[in-house]
This record gives sequence, structure tokens and C-alpha cells, in this order.
Amino acid sequence: MCSDRRPDHETASELGTKPETVLRWRIRFTASGIDGLREPPGGGRRRRPLPYALTRDAVFLLMEEPPPPDEGGWTTKSLARALAFSEPSVQRVLRSEEW
Repeated sequence: MCSDRRPDHETASELGTKPETVLRWRIRFTASGIDGLREPPGGGRRRRPLPYALTRDAVFLLMEEPPPPDEGGWTTKSLARALAFSEPSVQRVLRSEEW
């Protein structure tokens, strides 16, 4: 989605958010990769889940990387742990993408 270099306002419109939010996500991803999409620990506003498209992109980007050394391959549990996502979120992505 963001990797195809579309303008922030187009991505925001598709995800139902503001262009400023997409820009913030893009900056965080550029600076820190997938780790940058995780919410920092601590106070502040209640955490809102990432839009499905970003969750999907993060899952499939990570699946292109080698799995943890103690794993034979990626599992729902290891993907969720590595991305700091819930297992049901990862399962939804994999099911809907028929993986």
C-alpha cells in the first residue's frame, strides 16, 4: 500500500484515516521498520488497532524474513509475538488472504 508510493491522501482515504496519520506511520516505518509501527509503551490515548491493510502488509513483510532461529518456520504465534499483534489479528489476515 504505502510501498507503491501512492500519495498519503489516497492511502488515508482508502484506510479511513487522515493523511497526517499515514505520514506519521510512514515516517515511523522508514525510521524503524516494522518495529516503528508498534505503539510505544506508556500512557496516552487508548491504543487504536492498525487498519487491516497495514496489519496485512506488516504480516506479509515479516513472512519474507527468516523465522526466529528456534522456529522451523513462521507460525501464527511467532508472527504475532514478533509484530506485537494479537494472534487473532494475524489469524484474520492469514485466513482472509487464504494463506
